Amino acid sequence: ENVVRSVKPMSMLGPVYAEWKEALFNIENVILQTLGFTLYWIPDSHPHKFILYFVRVLEIDDKKVAQKAWDYCNDSCRIDLCVRYEPEIMACAAILMACSSNDIELPLVPRPWWEVFIGGN
Repeated sequence: ENVVRSVKPMSMLGPVYAEWKEALFNIENVILQTLGFTLYWIPDSHPHKFILYFVRVLEIDDKKVAQKAWDYCNDSCRIDLCVRYEPEIMACAAILMACSSNDIELPLVPRPWWEVFIGGN
């Protein structure tokens, strides 16, 4: 008889499971830090959530711009940009690059367009 099939799984609500889970997370962090990974807090929201709203507010009717900005956000998730910067900033950067590649000028008067969404520094 296969011993593994006869062992009941550990309850995820029990104290032993919680203890093992915590120990595993701690060891994983030690391993990642040892290998040189920088650990960042992962945001709850993604820049995609803001792109369509920002494009609508900017009154950009070209759907190619929104799609290109969306693609830039997808690409940014492959590197650590999405954990280094706020999602609103990433959305603004993606829109700026998409507009630049489609020769669309964004308003800078009376103040730069991105300040409306992320504020001025």
